[in-house]
Amino acid sequence: ANLGEVQNRVGLPVPRGFAITTTAFQDFYEHAGLWAEIKRIKLGIIPDAPDSLEAASEDIQHAILAAPMPPELEQELNAAHERLAAECGVPPEELRVALRSSAIGEDGELSFAGQYLSVLGVTGERLASTYKLVLASLFTPRAMAYRLLKGIPFEGVSMGVACLELVPSRAAGVMYTTSPTDPLDRRVLINAVFGLGPYAVDGTVAPDTYRFSRTAGEPGGVQVDEWVVGVQDRMLAITPAGRVADAPLDPEAGGRPCLTEDQARELARLGLALEAHYGTPQDV
Repeated sequence: ANLGEVQNRVGLPVPRGFAITTTAFQDFYEHAGLWAEIKRIKLGIIPDAPDSLEAASEDIQHAILAAPMPPELEQELNAAHERLAAECGVPPEELRVALRSSAIGEDGELSFAGQYLSVLGVTGERLASTYKLVLASLFTPRAMAYRLLKGIPFEGVSMGVACLELVPSRAAGVMYTTSPTDPLDRRVLINAVFGLGPYAVDGTVAPDTYRFSRTAGEPGGVQVDEWVVGVQDRMLAITPAGRVADAPLDPEAGGRPCLTEDQARELARLGLALEAHYGTPQDV
């Protein structure tokens, strides 16, 4: 929903894609009788026995992965993938997508960040099976324990999935329009790495850090306040076969900034445009 708003209301560039709705999720679960099976397995969870939670998680995920998908849903997925390929100007067999989890149903006070699965480099032939993997991530031990702790019924969650064209990025990362640790520090912070984005947040490499202060009296204006280059020896990239793989960086390349100053400055301006639209600091 936010990607659609950013594209259509703010006019900023976003990857092309489509949504697999929570209605599709409910149809799949009801078609396969999964809610009854999940309820049956859940009865075996003993609150003070972590092993029982692990076993229940494994059984539930296995049931989801083995469940038949409604034929009309699989047809819709394939048709949407073909439409996206046409929009991107590539044959369907060459299109690689990212399937991004987007669970709902939890209260706005709670955070499920990082608990659910997103998968990069998915081919059309793996679309349906990978979609089921994302849905199964609702029932990892960590996610189940969190819901039990917060008193959220298992039937009260749904999973939407964003299917996006996979951008073979030269650099990727995270931007905060206000410091995530100090709300009074209103400088824009960008952490960036070479290649795809996961290494920017999982600690595999030290990202570049760029900070921009806001230019007084100039909406969206920024100036460099800090420029720290992290020495990176590897990156996550798409292989010629379309797989996501770790790739080495030679010391000379890894010691250079992964963004130019103009690119980083433009990102900061885009971040401030998002902040102005939504009326609150943004984590991008």
